[in-house]
Amino acid sequence: MSQISAFSDQSLNKLCVLFAILIRLIN
Repeated sequence: MSQISAFSDQSLNKLCVLFAILIRLIN
């Protein structure tokens, strides 16, 4: 369970970073 949670957190973190970059590019 802990491994799945850690992997999930990393994925969400990467998605947040990519989303922020997309917003900057659009703006």
